[in-house]
Amino acid sequence: MDLSILRYVDILVGFALVMALVSSFVTLLTQLVHALEKTRSKLLENGIASLLKRADPSLIPYADEIAEAILQWHHVSGDAEKSRDVIVREQFIKIILEIVADPSPSIPDSGISQAAKDALAKLLIDPTGQLDSAAYAAKLIESIDRNICELETNNQSLATHVIHARAIVEANAGKFVDALMTRFDSMSDSLSAHFTTQSHRVTFLVSLLIALVLPLDTIDLLQRLSSDDKLKNVLVTEALKQTDMRLPTVAPSATSPKPDSQKPNGQTTPVSTQLSANSYDALENIDFEAINNAFRQLNDPQLSLISRGGWDNILKFDQPSLTYYLEFILGCFFTALLLSIGAPFWFEALKNLINLRSNLAKTDDTAREFRLNDQTNAQVNSGKDSSGS
Repeated sequence: MDLSILRYVDILVGFALVMALVSSFVTLLTQLVHALEKTRSKLLENGIASLLKRADPSLIPYADEIAEAILQWHHVSGDAEKSRDVIVREQFIKIILEIVADPSPSIPDSGISQAAKDALAKLLIDPTGQLDSAAYAAKLIESIDRNICELETNNQSLATHVIHARAIVEANAGKFVDALMTRFDSMSDSLSAHFTTQSHRVTFLVSLLIALVLPLDTIDLLQRLSSDDKLKNVLVTEALKQTDMRLPTVAPSATSPKPDSQKPNGQTTPVSTQLSANSYDALENIDFEAINNAFRQLNDPQLSLISRGGWDNILKFDQPSLTYYLEFILGCFFTALLLSIGAPFWFEALKNLINLRSNLAKTDDTAREFRLNDQTNAQVNSGKDSSGS
């Protein structure tokens, strides 16, 4: 067994441990940024407004306030002042019907004006001409609820979202509702892709900020792991202790849809009909204790993770040439790139490297035993030959 292989694996284990610790910190701070900025709610509101405009151009002047009202609709959220950051298609349709069916002249709690409500009402007209828009919307809600009950009774194997979608379709709510139903999934997919891109951008910026503040220079860290056996051994020992490390995450929001796990066929609500099962707007769900623990680990004196002695050394005027600073900035940039890959990747990489190291160590021990046995046998044979002669 070439011992250099095990040495290289130890270097990678130490490096992966550092990336796992820092990336967990990045994950929590990224979630905190999304919570403070209300990224999901704002993105969902813009998406719903765009959907309404596409479904019917007459809603263009009122789309923004209707979208805001939908996300704050008290019949669903239970809190008119708190904007939702997740909504499924069938809930979306029922909220629109409830807004039109509401008997009050305006809906101050939801922030929608009478003009916007009238614009919606004009798109829900009773084909028989016997009911006004409010009564017709109320009739549609009653029909949908009745269809849901019948479908759940007669088709217990169907997933909940399928039952609700069929109930809306069978209610024959008209062209406007049909347009919303058919376009909602594509809107949701677009918002998910847009949020992912935006999240990657925020993650990289947070990673770069952390790399500069610590500071954490990837190039310098790898060089120190290669030359400093004490640091490498400390990190490997710490990694072996942390084999059960878990990525800190934000708890799901109370308003998030849950998988339909009770259905016999295991069907669940598809991702395309919801923005996310996790709410980043709920600050109370941020695990600040996990942030504190990760920060304490990063600043552990035994680990010595601060590159080049920290900013005190970096800012000294006796440091050599501009090349030194360029290398430092480049190292921090590489750190940000590696951290932006994501904490799950580094936790999985660390686990795999620890398993690889364990297997290599066992192989090395076996090979050492064989060598010792061969040496012992050779010495015994040599002694016999000497005594015989």
